[in-house]
Parts: sequence; structure tokens; C-alpha cells
Amino acid sequence: MSGPASPALATLAHKIEVFAGVLQTAQEQGLLIKGYNLINHNVKVKVTPGKKYIKVDVGGSGKYMIDAEGRIWGIKAYGVIHFGHQYGTLDTIQGWDWSGYVGIPTTPKEARHE
Repeated sequence: MSGPASPALATLAHKIEVFAGVLQTAQEQGLLIKGYNLINHNVKVKVTPGKKYIKVDVGGSGKYMIDAEGRIWGIKAYGVIHFGHQYGTLDTIQGWDWSGYVGIPTTPKEARHE
């Protein structure tokens, strides 16, 4: 029997949900700006919890992974974090442009408080 989720886990889950929404909206807008239609492109964001990390897929491909501290990482292969590619944190998602292949910072690192 499991008890209620801790407030920290509930907050992390909410932040991941917000990130997924921001990511999907940005991906859709990026395609529209480039002149593509959304009918032929799958940019649906799927969040999959893992033992150590949360996987964030865009379309049918792995894209990002999130650790317990809320850091957003790129991947080397599905389920394998690339620790050389960090894309901010769940608290700094507004300082990034998520519409392209990878997130691109839109504000200086000092302003993102990473």
C-alpha cells in the first residue's frame, strides 16, 4: 500500500507536465512558422517515468531526460543521458526556445539562474 506522493514529487510532476505542454506547443509553432502542416508531422510529447530518470519523447523519438533535481538533459541513445548536453532546468524552461531540434537558450545563463 502506497501513501500519498510527497509535496516535492507532486511539484516535480507538475513541472514536468508544464514542460511537456510548453515543448509540444513550441514544436507545433516551429513547424507552422517553417510552413509545414501539423497533419503530416507528429510532434506529440510523451512523458515516460523510468527508474532513475523521466524520459520525454517528441513524436516517436526520444529527445530529453529529466533527473530528480529537475535538470533537463539531451540523450545519446534512447534512455541514455548525454551529460554534456544540459538544457536548463524545469524552473528555467521559459528562458529557452524549444521549437527546434534541441532547446536553444534565449536569455543569458546568469538570467536563467542555472
